[in-house]
Amino acid sequence: MKKFTCALLLMAISSFAFGQESVTVHGTITDQKNNPLLGVTVQVSGSQNGTITDALGGYQIKAAAGDSLIFHSVGYATQILRVGSSSMINVKLHPASRGLNEVVILGYGTQQKKDVTAAVTTVDVSKIKDISSANPTKLLVGQVPGAVISQTTGSPGKEFNVVIRGLGSLGASSDPLYVVDGFPVGTSIGQNL
Repeated sequence: MKKFTCALLLMAISSFAFGQESVTVHGTITDQKNNPLLGVTVQVSGSQNGTITDALGGYQIKAAAGDSLIFHSVGYATQILRVGSSSMINVKLHPASRGLNEVVILGYGTQQKKDVTAAVTTVDVSKIKDISSANPTKLLVGQVPGAVISQTTGSPGKEFNVVIRGLGSLGASSDPLYVVDGFPVGTSIGQNL
């Protein structure tokens, strides 16, 4: 009788384990115009398991059938989809209805613009769209208060030096941190874009 009980218990446990088998879910995330989205967060709901999309909008994540995947990106409405029998889930994200000028994304969190105590400057695209330049830093000359922007050499295509509110600082770096689409790209964007 004891062997029969052990065998029955073993079968029950193994069938439960197979029911929760995880699979690799993959797919592509695009916007409304079918352009791939880089940096979209994909997370299994209720867990720490997550990933972000690559430059082609692709992702891979382990999840079990029945799990919910959360797709989130700044500027787009969050979508939650349930994992079914298919291991491929392609997602089309739609722009969020609220304007991004209401929220400021900081290096240490997200806050309403009215609650931010630091200096935040926004450059309106309509003011710089008619300026012809291969270097995006050159577009900021005269547009950002407190920023001293100068070209280090007279050679075309060379980087610009950007100093923010600290021209006279001693030893401390006053280089800005550029964040493009939610990703820090360092202290120089001229040659990287």
